Amino acid sequence: DNPTFERYLKKWQLARAAVDCGCDGETFTVSPDVAEIDVYENMRGKDFYHYDGGLTTPPCTQVVWWNFNTEPLLISIRQFQVMTDIILNTRVLDKDGNCNKITVASKGGSTSRPTQPLNGRTIDKICALSR
Repeated sequence: DNPTFERYLKKWQLARAAVDCGCDGETFTVSPDVAEIDVYENMRGKDFYHYDGGLTTPPCTQVVWWNFNTEPLLISIRQFQVMTDIILNTRVLDKDGNCNKITVASKGGSTSRPTQPLNGRTIDKICALSR
């Protein structure tokens, strides 16, 4: 297991528990620390790529600042399975009180869309100032 990714995974599991309706329709209150995920913790002091882009799911609004490490964050098979379960099986109550899955992912867990043209956007490599 990757210890850095495990911290994210635990927070995502707590967030899921806060909204998932389960079999009996019960929901939970989320603790304040669930929202406190430092998404840049694994990028500090490292090189990364940045570009302005859009959401990967409808309405695909162009409001996302994408940042990718130059080196992948490796995770275990177990961590991948837990993440996939969160993406594919989280359920919430709809306005009629029915418990429905909220995913927009494919059955394989993908939430990506086909590669889009750059349309004048640039992809920048941001180099760490110190190592």
